[in-house]
Order: sequence, then C-alpha cells, then structure tokens
Amino acid sequence: MAIIPWTNIDRVKRLIDKTQPDDDAILTALIEEFSSAFEIMIRRHVEKKERTEYYDAEAGQTTLILKGYPIDTGETFEIYNDTARDFGSSSLISSDSYSISQNTGLITFDRITLYDGPGVVKVVYTGGIAENTNDIIGNTNVENAILLAQAVEFQVAHIYQRRRALGSNTVSGGGGSVTVDDPTKLLPIVKRNLALFERSHEADEPL
Repeated sequence: MAIIPWTNIDRVKRLIDKTQPDDDAILTALIEEFSSAFEIMIRRHVEKKERTEYYDAEAGQTTLILKGYPIDTGETFEIYNDTARDFGSSSLISSDSYSISQNTGLITFDRITLYDGPGVVKVVYTGGIAENTNDIIGNTNVENAILLAQAVEFQVAHIYQRRRALGSNTVSGGGGSVTVDDPTKLLPIVKRNLALFERSHEADEPL
C-alpha cells in the first residue's frame, strides 16, 4: 500500500550527529517503511483523498467509523447498503438518515436500520489528515499532525544510530560499551504520539 511519507530526510538528519552521503537512501527507505508501518498501527488512513470503502454490518448496528478522517463534507459523501452488494442507486441511504462526526469519522445511523451482512455497506467520501508530507509537518489540515512526523523522525534516528547493533543490547563507543534497551523497540515518545491518532478499537476492520 503506497502512502505519503510522514516526514522528510532533512528533519531526520537534525536528530543524527553525523551521516554519510550514501546513507540518504537508507534514511529515505526507513522513513517510508516506518510511515507505512505506523499507519497500520494507528488503523486509519493519513493521506487525504477520495475513497471508496466497504464495511460489514451486524444486526442492530447503529454506528460506523470510517478509516480516513477528518471527513471533508464539502466533497461527495455517499453511503450505500445492499445485501446483494450491487450498490445501485436504490441502495443509496438518504443523508437525513445518519449524522457525521467529521473529526472522528463516526457515522451514526439514527433514522434507519442497516441490512446486515459481510461487505454490505459501501461508503464514497474524501477524508484523511494530509494531502502530502508538508501538510503533516505544517499542521495544515489537522492540529498537531506534526506529532506523526515526530514519531517517524525519532524512531528512524533511533534505529539508524543503532543499526549495527540491532541484535544486541550492547552498544560500543570510544570509552567502552553500555547496555541499552532493545534498539528495535518503539520509543516511549513514539508510542505516545501514535496513540493520539489511533482509530477506535471499536472499529474492527483493519487497513
């Protein structure tokens, strides 16, 4: 799954004492890999774009949490419910039958009972945190989006500086060696930043 990088190489280099020109490719790859891995961990889409998604519905279900939010309600927003999964115009749900929480992606069906079944709900919408990397760094669309950039920056710098000792808990230096925590573990600040953007676990669908 192609995603936008959450930060850029120059911001990562600010956290690293010294790099070699040949290391740019390594840093770029790490930025992309951690951006992708972290997006899976927070269980929501970061890139803002038009999406078509399909969801299961259980009997009596009254809410749905979309995977890309904030939701841009100024763009096309359509929800279909069809047990045959043809999703023709007759299965389009009237916008009067539900409410939208733009910032949380929560859809509440308060005037309709959904037909239940696997993949019976189709949603066409535009949503996500940022259209590009600069939007994340600049908090353009979402307040504190830069915390996502920082999560990648700190973890990439951490792994890069310990890349020759990833299988060891000992790091050597000029004055000897020291014992450190597993260098492959996520840093506490990274975990904290990601938790702020995590999609509710009440939404069972993975990315």
